[in-house]
Amino acid sequence: MKTNTTYFSVAALALLLTLLLSSCKKEWDAPPVRPIPVGGIKNIDSLRSWINKNGKQPYKIGIDASIYLTITADETSGNIYKEVYAKDDNNDAIAIKLMSSGGLYLGDSIRLNLNGATLELSSGQLQIDSVNVDNSVIKMAVGKDVAPKVITIAQLDTTYESQLIQINAVEFSDVYKGKTYADIVNHMSTSYTLHDCVNKGKTAVAYTSSYANFASQVIPNANGSIIAIAKRYNTTMELIFRNYAEIKLTNAPCTDAVDTLFETFTGAVGGSNLTTGGWSNYIQQGSQAWEGYTTTPANITNPCAASGYSGGDLRNVMWMVTPPITNSATKYLKFKNATKYNTNNTIQLFLYASTDYNGSSVQAATWIPINTDQITTMSSFYTTQKIGLNSPDAFNNMTNILNNYNGKFYIAFKFVSNKTDSLGSYYIDNVEIDN
Repeated sequence: MKTNTTYFSVAALALLLTLLLSSCKKEWDAPPVRPIPVGGIKNIDSLRSWINKNGKQPYKIGIDASIYLTITADETSGNIYKEVYAKDDNNDAIAIKLMSSGGLYLGDSIRLNLNGATLELSSGQLQIDSVNVDNSVIKMAVGKDVAPKVITIAQLDTTYESQLIQINAVEFSDVYKGKTYADIVNHMSTSYTLHDCVNKGKTAVAYTSSYANFASQVIPNANGSIIAIAKRYNTTMELIFRNYAEIKLTNAPCTDAVDTLFETFTGAVGGSNLTTGGWSNYIQQGSQAWEGYTTTPANITNPCAASGYSGGDLRNVMWMVTPPITNSATKYLKFKNATKYNTNNTIQLFLYASTDYNGSSVQAATWIPINTDQITTMSSFYTTQKIGLNSPDAFNNMTNILNNYNGKFYIAFKFVSNKTDSLGSYYIDNVEIDN
């Protein structure tokens, strides 16, 4: 009789193979969560007190203690290597030296365990050295934006140590214009001088590594704003750029200030936008600008004029700004003005002074109104205005920004018109600024 032994053997073999295969399946374990102890909570100010209390530095930390920080500058551009900068919740800032490059990036919110790291004062700058990112850092969040502190070069001192700062109206000194930010051929980093447009005597030094990804970019003949980290070297400060996009030098070069000014607008072309040398003609709203004028509304030839009468704009706002003037205690402004067609007796001409105008962007500057109570509202005859710019009543119930100020300043004539209620035209001539 025929048996089913063969079939039983095959079935047994299949079952054995199934058991063997199932026994070979491995369930991979999830990687263990690396615990990083918290310990006592510190801030940057307490770290400085800590190093002072221990009376020596560098000081290696041998206990668990944590500090919460947000990264304000990283290594991405190549201008910083094995180092990042960070701020705490009190807006104090610190440099962090890394044992190996990478791992921390701009906007990272972290908890850093300080055990095993070293506190030191490097040329006066407080820093945390020998930080192992893998073993000492917990990332709490990413993409945290930190706004820079806006200051002037004159304000840059050790109180801004390791801070992210922004400085407006600056340019590189003439000797560096046309050079690259660093020497990539010979792998030489550079430190170039920047100066303030308002006061060229105020300078700062900017550092660029030859390994920065913008090292080969050419320094322009222009002024503008920069964002950088303020690095401390004892009592002096050096600027470290985070990236090329934050070096915004796109405005006209800084202009040397003059001591006196007398402008008759004689060379202005009638009906054409005013292009008098050194003056800015800026349209804030609408399409009309200050123009040359050849008609004689008040027996004066070639004044400059502002009007909202022609064109289809419902509103016009236009500025005419002087070249930079060096201040003195006896400085005064004198000019002639007249108006026509101002049937509502509405003041449309306003005067301002600024000490931080960059020669290009009117709206980015701070403008303080000058007392203009005597500005003509309805007259086709010129009246002469004279204002002592350093007198207590020179500005409209505001602090006189020119008192005890030795830098340069600008005067702006601002004209505003509305189709609904103010369509007068204004004429300016014989602008004089003297001592």
